[in-house]
Amino acid sequence: MLPGAPVEDYMHYAEPAWNEHRINNINQHFVAAFLGIHLKGIDYKKYLDLPAPRPLRVGQASKPAWL
Repeated sequence: MLPGAPVEDYMHYAEPAWNEHRINNINQHFVAAFLGIHLKGIDYKKYLDLPAPRPLRVGQASKPAWL
């Protein structure tokens, strides 16, 4: 957070459920791969491939994972 910036500005965009350090590392990974492809012409496409999400079973989303 910038010195002198209002806390309300930060809290408007902050997500308390996520670890900010981890999110920044993930973003850095994908931005570096994207820029490597489009600016340097390096074949980093394998770093941008994500596994397909698994389909939800009936009723799976209706209860918390810890139950």
